[in-house]
Formats: sequence, C-alpha cells, structure tokens
Amino acid sequence: MRSQTRTRALLIVAVATVAGVIAGSQAFGVVGGHRFSSRPSQARYGHVPNALLNHSISSCPAGGQTATVNLMQGNTSLGSASAVSDAKGNWAITLSIPTNLKPGTYAVTATCSASGVTTLSYNPQTFRVVPAVCPTGSTTSTTVKCRVPQTTTTTTAP
Repeated sequence: MRSQTRTRALLIVAVATVAGVIAGSQAFGVVGGHRFSSRPSQARYGHVPNALLNHSISSCPAGGQTATVNLMQGNTSLGSASAVSDAKGNWAITLSIPTNLKPGTYAVTATCSASGVTTLSYNPQTFRVVPAVCPTGSTTSTTVKCRVPQTTTTTTAP
C-alpha cells in the first residue's frame, strides 16, 4: 500500500513538472513544430537570387502581429524583413539578400511578435550556397574554390 502511494505521488510530481515546462515555454513562444516555407533553399555561387520568398505554414498566435524573417550567418544578420500578419495570423515576406554570398549554409529564421515581445519562434530553415562548377580541367576559379563536375565512365566486359 505504501509503495502505491509513493508511486502515485511521484507520478503527480512528474506530470506537474512537464505541464509547468510546457506552459512556461508557451509563454515565451518556444513551442516546437511551428513551420514556415523559405524558397529557394539552395543556389549556386554566382547565381544567388536577389530574394528569398517566405510564407507561414503555421500561423502567428493572433492576427495583426509582426512577422520577421532574417538571413543569418552565425549571430550576424545578413538581411531582415517584416510584415504584419493577416486576421488569421498568416504572412508572406520577400527577403532581399546579398547576391555575393560565399558558398556555405545560412540560417533563415522567422518569428512573430506583438508590442516588441516574441510570441512565436518558427523552426529555422536553411539556405545553401554551393560552389560554382569548375571549367574543364580546373579545380579553382579566380574568386572561390569550385567543384569538379561528376563524370561517369562505362566499362564493357570482353
């Protein structure tokens, strides 16, 4: 009997702890699973687009909130744009980006906010810049390392 009481008490404490963590994270907009789309997700060096097209898949918690999208390299913002969400909390933002981005992976982040307080943080997306294709017989260009195009060879058995 005593062990059942102890088990029940531990279960109540565990459930209360989990509920507290969830409630606390929701208050600060840190709920996982919130998604947005950012396109394109990849470009070749020297052919980077002028802008990324972004839109909500998950809505802001309320209509009329400010949605902000950033292109990040580590902690440095390379571009930012904002828009007010519609009555249902949906948004679409075109983010101008530098066309001279070096090959690498960049984060695209999005948030919703009201009165300067973040109400929702979306799962980050990635934007990759891949090296340019090398001219035949070369492994470097004058500005950046390039990648050698893959070739296929066919062998025939006698």
